[in-house]
Amino acid sequence: MQNMTCVMVRSGVLVALWLAALPSGVAAQGKSGPRALDACALATKVELDAALKKPVQPRAVPPATPTTLGVSTCMWATANGRQTLSVTTYTPEALSRTQTKTLAVYYDSLKTSNANNAGRPALVLSGIAQHASYFPAAGTASTVLIRRHDSIVVVNLTGLSQDEATAVARAAGN
Repeated sequence: MQNMTCVMVRSGVLVALWLAALPSGVAAQGKSGPRALDACALATKVELDAALKKPVQPRAVPPATPTTLGVSTCMWATANGRQTLSVTTYTPEALSRTQTKTLAVYYDSLKTSNANNAGRPALVLSGIAQHASYFPAAGTASTVLIRRHDSIVVVNLTGLSQDEATAVARAAGN
């Protein structure tokens, strides 16, 4: 019995040391429901750092954000916190209980809604996934919609230029 306790303590110490050796802050805070496409894996820290030409850090998803079937959310910010982005994915499972049953119809409905909110049509971002659209909003905010073969990706950005938003869309869409 005492020998078993020593083995368990040693194993626990080894696991603790292994966890401590892992790089901190590599994965962004995210929330994913069942059967969701992981938004944090879709646009990784390395890809976002390269796209923005500056390092991003993980930010916690607000606790009130629900965990929903087929939906995943991930949040990032620059070191000064002035430039932020959230990536949210919607798989077909997320749409199965809505009026917009397909990715194409859901993308079109989001595109119409964002165009109405922005007061202007979408700026098409060519060469990204099946379709991608950019919507500048009030102030320094903007939204990018991406229709992939497996999901819809919504990227909400603050403090980033259209070129930076396009680079993020390429990272998330391809």
